[in-house]
Amino acid sequence: MRQQTAALLFVATAMFVFIGCASDGPKGLPHGAALVAEGSGPLSFTATDKGTLYVRDAHADQVVCQSPVEKGQRIEVDPVGNRVTLDGRQVNTPPLHSNVGYQIYMKLAEQREYHPMMNP
Repeated sequence: MRQQTAALLFVATAMFVFIGCASDGPKGLPHGAALVAEGSGPLSFTATDKGTLYVRDAHADQVVCQSPVEKGQRIEVDPVGNRVTLDGRQVNTPPLHSNVGYQIYMKLAEQREYHPMMNP
């Protein structure tokens, strides 16, 4: 009986560690960020609410830009022109590559991160 209990406890602990620590989405993005646009050409998106926008280089698997936004603000990603603009103003980013795909994600401001220790 003790061996069965110990084995069950071990399996439950292993599942918690491996499943609980797994990434829920692409690298560099917070949980709850939703994909709103993607492609290899020019992209644009108008924020539907207050939140944070993330521009991700899908090939390099990294976020190249993030910015808080208010409802109605527009982000444009132009890989050929090597620029990202927010309401027409250029945003600092590493160099963009015209031959790779980019993605725009949005996380709404009222979405809170869930953490089992902080929000049981």
